[in-house]
Amino acid sequence: MAGYFPELGGISPITDPQDLPRTRTVHLSALDNTKWDLAFEQNGTPDEEGTAPTESYYAFDGPRAFKGGATYETRFNAGVLGPRLSGAEGIFRDGDTITGELPLHADGDGHAGWTRYSAVTTTLYRNGVRLTENSDALDGNGEGFTVPSDAADYRLTTSVRRDPALATASSRVDTSWTFRSSKTASRTQLPISTARFTPETDLTSRAPADRQTVVPVTIQGAASGNNLKSLAVYASYDGGTTWQKTPVKNGSITVKNPPKTKSISFRANIIDKQGNRSSVTVYDVYFGK
Repeated sequence: MAGYFPELGGISPITDPQDLPRTRTVHLSALDNTKWDLAFEQNGTPDEEGTAPTESYYAFDGPRAFKGGATYETRFNAGVLGPRLSGAEGIFRDGDTITGELPLHADGDGHAGWTRYSAVTTTLYRNGVRLTENSDALDGNGEGFTVPSDAADYRLTTSVRRDPALATASSRVDTSWTFRSSKTASRTQLPISTARFTPETDLTSRAPADRQTVVPVTIQGAASGNNLKSLAVYASYDGGTTWQKTPVKNGSITVKNPPKTKSISFRANIIDKQGNRSSVTVYDVYFGK
């Protein structure tokens, strides 16, 4: 947590390591447009020198002002963790280079951040033929892809995995985005979409076992709002071996929570009105308790 005061400037981050899961109540000044930046950092086992490596990090998008006398609640690092798209996030083309700049594991409250992956495979197809493959997690720190200038149909896929020792929820995220593109004169956002699932879970990404529940589904990106042509959502109770189509009604799906210690996975296939296709699969989104 860090504070920003109009007359005094910023103060150093306040760090207080605690075991997880944990809830905290903090009292913040709301005087004179004071702003606060809250963040969460999960650390691993300290090394021989006593330094604990960062395994996950989530934060506000920027400092916020709070109203005096009001109560606010926010959660970090709880499910469902999956891709997030905003005006400044997405897949971009600049000239003949395609790059990614989005969080694939934004947390359930929508906080962007970073998490350590045990494996990353990202592949770009051009006109149905594999063009290249690398380990770019599409988070803005990768090498991107150099492509021919002329117009073509592209399919960009990525699969990222997390070590169970780091987190069991959202253990794997697979995405596939299909769009048509040619050389651009400047950095241009490409038409991709994602689905955000927001069930009610506890801080350990668990929910009451075997209970029927309503899960809101929100589309972000090119297909959001009135530009959505079709949306198909699927659920899996066996880690993605088999999938059950789940109707979307009034922006939500209804599913049965998994049994105790078992998980449920979600997949969304999205088509916008221009024909761009997106598919997002999140494995082990939450567990039964």
